[in-house]
Amino acid sequence: MFKKTFFKIYFSFAFLAAIVYCVPVYFFIRKADYNQAWLLYVGNFLFMLVIVAFLFYFSSLKNDNPGTISLIVSGQKEVVLGMVISCMISFIMLIILIPGLFGKGIPSRVLSEAPVNILQGKTNGLSSMVLINSAIGNFVTGAFMSLILPASLRKRTQRKDEDPN
Repeated sequence: MFKKTFFKIYFSFAFLAAIVYCVPVYFFIRKADYNQAWLLYVGNFLFMLVIVAFLFYFSSLKNDNPGTISLIVSGQKEVVLGMVISCMISFIMLIILIPGLFGKGIPSRVLSEAPVNILQGKTNGLSSMVLINSAIGNFVTGAFMSLILPASLRKRTQRKDEDPN
């Protein structure tokens, strides 16, 4: 799936995207207020910007003559790896920042001012909002950019992907 020479690049950008995403998520978990849910979408936007930076960097590695399909595939790999890492970090942050999440009784932090139709649970939907947003929100924003941007990054004279052999 990953070439050994590019794995370090994939992993470093994916880890950076996950960390940048988790900064606003940290503040959302600390506030635990439904009115601050916009912080999750700021995190998705920052995740998307790192994916854009990866595509520009990966394009420059191939001497500014990458194939559109190879850039799309590389971007999608990056999005999936970044999404998995961001889900893991978000879950770890939930465990650390919400004492009593897996214990008996009510945890120390629950989502306030949440609408009635939100997924209810031990945290009134706080944990489900964070985990669903880190999975679906990051995948949608990252996949969108990795599908749209490669078409504009290719050279105008390029007709198709070059044969690597």
